[in-house]
Amino acid sequence: MQPPIVGWLLLFLTVNIGFARGQPLDCKNIQWVGGRPFDLSAVFANGPLNVTVEEETPPSTTITTVLMNLCEPLALDTSIDPSDQCPENTHYLVWKADTDFKRIKLVQYFTVHGRQRLLLDQDGIA
Repeated sequence: MQPPIVGWLLLFLTVNIGFARGQPLDCKNIQWVGGRPFDLSAVFANGPLNVTVEEETPPSTTITTVLMNLCEPLALDTSIDPSDQCPENTHYLVWKADTDFKRIKLVQYFTVHGRQRLLLDQDGIA
């Protein structure tokens, strides 16, 4: 029997191979090597996974937010200027901001066309 981490690693590799080929991921039919299909759609049924971490960085607090939906592209955030948004077909992004939201940086995003790294500040692309 494999440790659980091996299964998650295989899932991660399967998902990344699909994205690397520039093809949308069929979340209801993730193919395991030598195994039966896995339905990942239930994980994202209520929308993207959202993890936010606050870290004390005196004199302020840094807020890091990770959004991920492997089954559908992320929707635009209406509270953020469209010019500071990720491009179409983004499935994963990392935002960093301070507690006053004076400094906002889009650190990384991942689309079906591949991984991108883009730094944004309050004035746009840094």
